[in-house]
Amino acid sequence: MAAPAAEAEGGDVFAVAPTKEFEADVDLTDAQRAKLVEMRTAVGAVVVDPADRAYWSTDHALRRCLVARKWDVAEAVKMYDGIQQWRIKKGAAGLLTTYKQPAVLRRYFPWGFVGLDKEGFPVLIERVGRIDLIGITQAVGVDEFLDWVAWYHELQERAMRRVAEHFGKDRHKVTAIIDLGGLSMRCVRRWPRHMTRAMPVLH
Repeated sequence: MAAPAAEAEGGDVFAVAPTKEFEADVDLTDAQRAKLVEMRTAVGAVVVDPADRAYWSTDHALRRCLVARKWDVAEAVKMYDGIQQWRIKKGAAGLLTTYKQPAVLRRYFPWGFVGLDKEGFPVLIERVGRIDLIGITQAVGVDEFLDWVAWYHELQERAMRRVAEHFGKDRHKVTAIIDLGGLSMRCVRRWPRHMTRAMPVLH
């Protein structure tokens, strides 16, 4: 296994003030606003976990789907419905309180938040080159690893929403620093092997 990870969610995420406007802060055009209204009407029949409704009923949540689907309302609604079905099936709304990290992942997957970037977004660091991914997936299994990934992304969502609430703006972005130092397909001295042709596909 690689070196133990530091404690997650370290640092003060509100240590820096935003200095630059982000796309999500910019007002919608009249055409985009009309599409947002159209989408809000269209998603009225979509089943949403009550624990999720506070966020997923906001204009910002709907706008994320519209932007992802290039403002095609029908495709954005389809995306939104798929998200809600997956979140209900996975119990995603409660993962931060119900999910218990496997000790292996807590100890050997090094990552953490270290504050904000100059634009006011959370900075996330992952030391991928120090992660023995083959060893981790063998230790916990692919299904458990994917459950952990879902929990991990919920943590990132929480960080982004805390920043949005703090600055009073809908800001949805993380600056990720991925340290690939030591990444290899074979064991090199004390560094782990990260991937092989026989490695399971995680999807």
